Amino acid sequence: VVHVVESKNWKDVSDLGAVYTTWGCHAYGKKVHGEKLPHIFSKRMAKSNLAVKNEPTREFDLLDGDDFFNYFGGMVAAITTHSGEQKPAYVPSTSDVDHVETLSLHEEASRVMRAKVCNPKWIEGLKRHGYRGAKQVASMVSYAFGWSATTDIIDDWMYNNIANRYAFDQENADWMREVNPWALHSIAESLLEAHQREMWNASDEDVEKLRKIYIELEGSF
Repeated sequence: VVHVVESKNWKDVSDLGAVYTTWGCHAYGKKVHGEKLPHIFSKRMAKSNLAVKNEPTREFDLLDGDDFFNYFGGMVAAITTHSGEQKPAYVPSTSDVDHVETLSLHEEASRVMRAKVCNPKWIEGLKRHGYRGAKQVASMVSYAFGWSATTDIIDDWMYNNIANRYAFDQENADWMREVNPWALHSIAESLLEAHQREMWNASDEDVEKLRKIYIELEGSF
């Protein structure tokens, strides 16, 4: 799923659900060893009432890598595709077995956004790592876009915070221009695509500012 999202060669969530089905429909049993059974897999997805992905650690979150939205987001997309509607998705945290906390996928995304993405201490820590730190910021934005594409859990306020803190903040943007301009270019590209696909209801002013950043950096490479 992640490769299709990155390729931009998809129209809507049903395309992503179809890809997840194609790659996830291999069955295993007493007399079946990896046989592709998309029709049975589709029926299982259609009958699913919810999706659950346990998180055993707080060392990583859903914006730390693309595996999370690739597999769990992809499953949610498949359920949406085959059932005709998006079903509830939950992320139980068992990092503390004495206090198991279960949040909806949207609640978990909101928690990560407020605790990390909107926290100035996060980018200040990344600045010590120069090129690699800026790349991590750009990756975070692409992972948020992946979640938006597969599950629609990234709200306008989340996109607005990403744009304001990383693309429009002069200090942070200039830092990326200096250490890794490709990262800032990637952020602008992801945000513009989110707007074009109507996943983010951005203001005309913000869209124009992003276009200027994109064109400026595109012409400097």
